[in-house]
Amino acid sequence: MNVILCAFFLAVGGLSIAGIYFIKKNDKLKKNESKLILGKKISDTSLMGTPTRYIVEVEYVINDIVNKRKIITTDKNILKCKNDEVISLLYVEKNNKMYWTEEKSVESVVEIVLLSAVCVFAFLLAIIEIAGGGL
Repeated sequence: MNVILCAFFLAVGGLSIAGIYFIKKNDKLKKNESKLILGKKISDTSLMGTPTRYIVEVEYVINDIVNKRKIITTDKNILKCKNDEVISLLYVEKNNKMYWTEEKSVESVVEIVLLSAVCVFAFLLAIIEIAGGGL
């Protein structure tokens, strides 16, 4: 039984660490390899869930070509922008992704939760090790 619990706790800890890695990698891309462009908000729709996501269609110009793209954000403030209003966007050319510049992301909250999960599961793994006398 201890072997199964240890394997489970190690798997959850590993997934949490992987989640933190991807969040940090995404933040680094946004900071170092993105360029600020202006775009126009065309429309928005809500995608219910936890958290609620907002799908926003934007139009922007790169290399004299007008492009349309949908971006997904959890920031409710995007709804305050009116249709056909100019908004600032971040374009990451390396992975061809578009982000809203003013996004107040929940990634920091997710990162704290994942880090807490790693600590809790490491603590439980240590208790199992001490109580069970090893694997």
